[in-house]
Amino acid sequence: MGKSASFRSGLRHALVAFMILLVATTLLAVGKDNASYLGGTPDDFPVGGLRSRILDGLRRNKITNPEGTLDTGSASALVFDAGRDGQLTIAYRDVTGLAYGRTAKGMSKEGFLVIGWDPLDQYSKKAHYLLSIQYRVQSGAERIAVFELGKTLIQPTLQRLEAHTGRVVEFEDFEACRTYKSANECGFGEPGNLRGLTKVYLDAGPGAGRDLIVAELDKAHLNLELLSAPEGAEAVPVGTEIVLRFRGEEIRRPGYLQTLFGGRGEVLALRDGGIRTVVAYSGTRLRGIGAKPATAFAAAFVVAYREGNP
Repeated sequence: MGKSASFRSGLRHALVAFMILLVATTLLAVGKDNASYLGGTPDDFPVGGLRSRILDGLRRNKITNPEGTLDTGSASALVFDAGRDGQLTIAYRDVTGLAYGRTAKGMSKEGFLVIGWDPLDQYSKKAHYLLSIQYRVQSGAERIAVFELGKTLIQPTLQRLEAHTGRVVEFEDFEACRTYKSANECGFGEPGNLRGLTKVYLDAGPGAGRDLIVAELDKAHLNLELLSAPEGAEAVPVGTEIVLRFRGEEIRRPGYLQTLFGGRGEVLALRDGGIRTVVAYSGTRLRGIGAKPATAFAAAFVVAYREGNP
């Protein structure tokens, strides 16, 4: 599937390996002209180190992310200037990867990520998008820096990073791509792209979400063939015509009797050597009743499939 497959493959690798999630903080939305440093693996940024900053914030019950300007105008390096928190400079020649989405890509177990929003936001219109910059330091070690960009910075920053580094930004999914490119450039599709397709690969990971999707498909009686990937393989099975890709999260909070659910997914139609996104779904369930996101996602696919195959 060439570049299109590479374009989509980032989603399955997008989970952060080690994350500190701090919802009850005083973090505010990043200014539209600024960038906020959410974390990563640099040893010398911010001043004193991120670990020290977190511990100090916990003592004061007030944790803030370094915010400042992200300058990509230079021909040699990007510079994040956070004032008294210091500067982080990354030479373009050292950049090995660029990713953009609702999760950080490439985080190692040594990394820290400080998140100041409700995790359920990431399954709603209030979603925050993260720019992950992977780069190599002089010793040869790989590092990553993760930023949230202000609204006016997204377009110029991604454009300049691609131009200066020679790297193409990998988008986690269709919605992340749409913050930068047109719907058509991001592979926008329509139900008609599903016409005549019957071989489906479900990429939902283990757990109840997968079971709920399968149950909804069985109930719909669409006569689809559900394909299984070869054991240990990450690639989409040969012959796949439709990919249902879903990621969900269960959140339990003190004082809440019910479990909260968030989920997002895509329906991808693979035909004629290309990939089109027919459904891009995000949703939550905040009450004790109603369809869970996995079921709602599967139902959205059923509607699209029937429309494309009247």
